[in-house]
Amino acid sequence: MEKRLGHRVALEPEEVGWRVAPATRGPARRRFAPFSRKPQVAQLLDLSVSGLLVEAPEAKDLAVGSIVHVQVDEVIGPVRVRRIEPIGPGRCRYGLELCQEARALTTHLHARLSRVATTRPGDWHGEHWSARGGGR
Repeated sequence: MEKRLGHRVALEPEEVGWRVAPATRGPARRRFAPFSRKPQVAQLLDLSVSGLLVEAPEAKDLAVGSIVHVQVDEVIGPVRVRRIEPIGPGRCRYGLELCQEARALTTHLHARLSRVATTRPGDWHGEHWSARGGGR
């Protein structure tokens, strides 16, 4: 049985940025080498209150627990890889958890979720969530 914090909402697959450079605030000051990896494209498949599912090129350097940055619409934020499922040659599905530091991305995705979810935002976490104290 799968343990989930919230209900998944399947979406029509749409392109999102995968493994993009972290967002910067204000003037970019480079204390480290510039981000050298070319961003990739992934397909966003579903959303939940705690994360998202994408289909993307296989990345042998990623493992469960890795942090990557995604871009949905114009919003970039960090996510933690929670599940990797190979689905074919060179392709995987990645279950991603929103990081606490991803406030802008979380806000953006929750707004999208509220427009497409069949449950009310107050019910996103299910009965077990409120019995545990509602995330406090």
